[in-house]
Amino acid sequence: MKALLLPLAGLALLIGASVLGLVVAPVAQLSRLEPVGVPRSALAERGARIYRAEGCAECHTQQLRPVDVAPETSRGWGLRRTVPRDLVRDEVPVLGTLRIGPDLANVGKRHPDAAWQLRHLYAPSAVVPGSLMPSYAFLFQKRPPGSAPGEGIVPTADAEALVAYLLSLDQSVLVPEAKR
Repeated sequence: MKALLLPLAGLALLIGASVLGLVVAPVAQLSRLEPVGVPRSALAERGARIYRAEGCAECHTQQLRPVDVAPETSRGWGLRRTVPRDLVRDEVPVLGTLRIGPDLANVGKRHPDAAWQLRHLYAPSAVVPGSLMPSYAFLFQKRPPGSAPGEGIVPTADAEALVAYLLSLDQSVLVPEAKR
């Protein structure tokens, strides 16, 4: 029995140190960070849920890497790299792992026009020639002529929420931990 005591104590110490280093310390560090920028509206939060449900993170990231690692700032995707402070308000950060389309961390600043965003969702390649993004036309309704207001093709509440979320993605506020 005494022979098992030392290995079990070592295992308990190892697990405890791992939990401390991988869970407790990061939570303590992040809880001290003040968020930057304007808080998201309820509509934008709903849009974040739609963004996750539609799997947008399968093709887009929301993390600008440091200048010495990638040329994202020179592409005009943002002014600075993404830092933990940018994610403090997110219920579920959606960083993404694969970048087929452009990074969206700062898309609200790059394309602040809601009409542009809606057109892009409806017909991506008509707005950005050569775009590989699929159409999200199912987020729109077709109304018969003469059924004002909003004749023709109009966005659903889900499309408007998704655009509100995209417009909320703005990392243009400079923070000390994100040197240019």
